Formats: sequence, structure tokens, C-alpha cells
Amino acid sequence: MKVIIGAGGSSQPGWISFNQDDLDITRLTDWAKHFSKASIDCIVAEHVWEHLTMEQGFIAAVNCWLYLKPGGNLRLAVPDGLHPSFNYFNWVKPGNWINGDDHKVCTRTEALRESSKGHCFNAP
Repeated sequence: MKVIIGAGGSSQPGWISFNQDDLDITRLTDWAKHFSKASIDCIVAEHVWEHLTMEQGFIAAVNCWLYLKPGGNLRLAVPDGLHPSFNYFNWVKPGNWINGDDHKVCTRTEALRESSKGHCFNAP
């Protein structure tokens, strides 16, 4: 089973798409409504984690891990907190009224990798 989180109305053949009103990734009860534990092969979440606080992001990642099969994949894509363009960073930073009004964090790869250590994740 392959799952897209935060699909925004899009869909892909062979994938099941969810938005927050269908699956709040921070709530185990929502996961249990749709899946059995260790039943998902792959989860993709593009431009979702920046809308969560760091704590919510960690809870969501643990929930993903609980529902992924052993060896399953979680692919996250977030705005690049280390992007060299000042304009890009200002466009995606939390609180920006143009694009970041709902952004809670601007994540760096190193921060994701560091927060995953010792918590059942193997970040590349």
C-alpha cells in the first residue's frame, strides 16, 4: 500500500491520497480508522511537515513509523531551510504573509536527521 499525505486534491495511480480532514497525522485514532499497523509500504508527504510544530512533526513521524511495514519508506519534502537565496528563504519562512502564513518551522536536513537518531528511523 502506498499513501500520499497532504495530497491537496491530487492523486496518483496506485496511491491512496489523504488530506488533513481525512487523516490528521498527529492522531493515532485517525491512523487506526484507515490502516492496520505495519501495513503501508511507502508514505510520501510533500510540503506537509512545515505546517507542524517540531513536536507535532516528531509525533507524526512516529505515527508513520508505526504504520509502515518493516523496511518501508517515509519520504518528506519540505522547504529548504539552507537555501542560499535570501528571497526564497523569506518566501517560505514561518509567518510570511505570502506563502508561509501557516508555516511553523523551516527545517534543515541535518535537524531532521538529528531528531530521528535513536527513534527507529534511518535517515540518509
